[in-house]
Amino acid sequence: MPERSPRQRQRIADLEKEVAELTERADRTPERLPIVTERRNPRLAITAYDPVGGTYPKRSLDPNTYWIIFVDATYTGAHGLQAITATARQTLAKTVACNIGDEYLTRGTLVEVFWDNGKWWCLRCGALRRFTLYTALVPNKVGAPAVTYNPGSTATAYLVYYNPDTSKLAVNTSFDFTVRDQQNRFRGPAYDATYWDYIIGYAKQMPDSEEWEIVTMTHKAERIKFKASAAFTTASASVAGTVEDFFNGYNPDPGGSGLTIYNWQTSDSSYQYEGDQYDLGWAWYDWTNDKYWIYDFECP
Repeated sequence: MPERSPRQRQRIADLEKEVAELTERADRTPERLPIVTERRNPRLAITAYDPVGGTYPKRSLDPNTYWIIFVDATYTGAHGLQAITATARQTLAKTVACNIGDEYLTRGTLVEVFWDNGKWWCLRCGALRRFTLYTALVPNKVGAPAVTYNPGSTATAYLVYYNPDTSKLAVNTSFDFTVRDQQNRFRGPAYDATYWDYIIGYAKQMPDSEEWEIVTMTHKAERIKFKASAAFTTASASVAGTVEDFFNGYNPDPGGSGLTIYNWQTSDSSYQYEGDQYDLGWAWYDWTNDKYWIYDFECP
């Protein structure tokens, strides 16, 4: 072996010195166990049958754990309301997750799942849609006097969304869906392109029926102040009038074309009120029959 040059010998000495310093430093460092952290690792899944028995928990059992199948989900990347497509990654469920919500999950419900404390947990966020009516919503009533019955009435609705460009609500007439008034609490007219924003409601998709049940919706004014368009007598069952003011609800005649106000019939088959043209009166809204009834009027 050829003799190393002084420069090479110095370089080797420097390297040996660095190795010795690193070895000494490592010996002074106390041994530490690796830090293991559990990530929540959020995923998407659908609820599924028991892979062994082929059963699914009944609603009557009030379950909170479900077999799940992990899925790959996607949607169209465009802005707006898009359908979600979920593709199962397994043929049979191999995992159980606990629902931290309080609702019953029907089989095939898309849920968010996450890993925590050695267990899988799932959550289905309730969907809420803002809408206006496309077809009229009329209570499902039977009998006289009217009695409401289950199931509730339904109507077709248009989706209403917030437009950031105008800072106002807008209606999407190309997207319609069915809403259900399960408790027969609401009533509303069919779509009007000019006054659609008088009828705004919110519906939630129920996890058991998958139907969009109305939570709340605007309604006609409970009371109005009106002006008689013509004279009427105690022989008149109704009178035409125009709305002068309205309270607790929207204007029932936004276009100002006039509406019919009804007169109470007395025990002798005549009617309660009479008055002259342009006299003022008050009427209350009969939600069941969609009528306004006079309850006070100027004395003739």
